[in-house]
Amino acid sequence: TLRLYEMFMGPLKDEKPWSTSGLQAARKFIDRVYRLVVGESNIKVVDEDTPNLAKSYNKTVKKVTHDYEEISFNTAIAQMMIFVNDCYKEQKVSKSYMEGLVKLISPICPHIGEEMWNILGHNDSLAYETWPTYDEALCVDDTLTIGVQINGKLRATLNVAKDTPSNELEAKYERYLEDLYYDEEEDVVPPELLEEVVEEPPRSRAPKGKRRRKKQAKKEKIQRERSQKIDSKVMEYWLNKIIL
Repeated sequence: TLRLYEMFMGPLKDEKPWSTSGLQAARKFIDRVYRLVVGESNIKVVDEDTPNLAKSYNKTVKKVTHDYEEISFNTAIAQMMIFVNDCYKEQKVSKSYMEGLVKLISPICPHIGEEMWNILGHNDSLAYETWPTYDEALCVDDTLTIGVQINGKLRATLNVAKDTPSNELEAKYERYLEDLYYDEEEDVVPPELLEEVVEEPPRSRAPKGKRRRKKQAKKEKIQRERSQKIDSKVMEYWLNKIIL
């Protein structure tokens, strides 16, 4: 638990606030993984495939592998938490996915990793096993998140299928954009053109005194934000937010 908490606090090179209360959330995550493996939860570990978790699992293997190589343990742990949450939304989980999860978590939690590996029916040490692999095709999202910007400000986000025809995109955009540029030869909007910046008509200027007060309020807000120090409760909050 201590090792997991330390790795999740943030990049190793950065200074981080210390709080023993954050250990409780880290232990809660380990318990959730353990209950999945030993069958103490309502989710069954089965020998068959579970297609609903295929994308989540492959994305997790890819990201955790990359983050471990970059020494980004905190983001790797966060991704494993997301996958565990996805498992708890299903009624059954493939045993191969559980084996892969145990392999992924074992570098950070080696002792409980060996115990869970043994519970899954393996007599040899986990240290001699091969690292999980992923299917790149299953790591690609079927949808795109499009940011709608007006005058450089994000006004909305739209989730659409990546092959959505341009006429459907135009219908979704008409609330936010005055014009939508698209490739006339292709009936699909390229991802690089999905985010457009549209100029709004000039607005009338507010009275000078009102502008001065607004500017001063903005300045004070920035100063307050800069003066705030990172509190130890931030880490505990995010741990509980991801787990719950």
